[in-house]
Amino acid sequence: HLNRNAANAILKVLEEPPARAVLLLTCAAPGRLLPTIRSRCRHLRLDPLDPAAMDQALATILPGHDPSLASLAEGSPGRAALLADEGGVAIGALVDGVLHADIAPSITRAWDLADKLNRSDAGYSTFMHMLRDRLSVAVRDAARGGGQGRADAFLSRRPLGEWGEVWHALGRLQDETERSNLDKRHAIVASLELLNAP
Repeated sequence: HLNRNAANAILKVLEEPPARAVLLLTCAAPGRLLPTIRSRCRHLRLDPLDPAAMDQALATILPGHDPSLASLAEGSPGRAALLADEGGVAIGALVDGVLHADIAPSITRAWDLADKLNRSDAGYSTFMHMLRDRLSVAVRDAARGGGQGRADAFLSRRPLGEWGEVWHALGRLQDETERSNLDKRHAIVASLELLNAP
């Protein structure tokens, strides 16, 4: 997220670029950029790779990779490489355990999960990104009536319309935890409480 000063600095460079320069800006949420920045850019949409192209890319950059990395990375070879380094397959299984549980985890189970994730530097960040991504997909699928039903019991804990606020609250908690270098174990337990609050 760019603050106003950073956005203005980028705008200045776009308005007066260095000679013979090509600037590549990447943005997952272009709608959040200043309109003056968006108006000075050409848009190139980069869609996720299809499964065949993803398998080919992973065979090159991660020979002998775990097949579940492709689905976890959602069509992004770079993300697959990061997940491979960060224990993404194991963390994905933990996220599935949270979202597909019939009942909320006990406080002991929540702290056990927090301890597991805290063992690696990227465990917390990877868990939170996956949790928010999968929550978003589950809610979207449920709203469209096309969900696979795996997270139905979990989503039934509150009205479907309230899950958007939970998603935003998880994002705020992650941002604050990482920005202020707060205890990630406490943040994981707080995240589970947010997910399971009535």
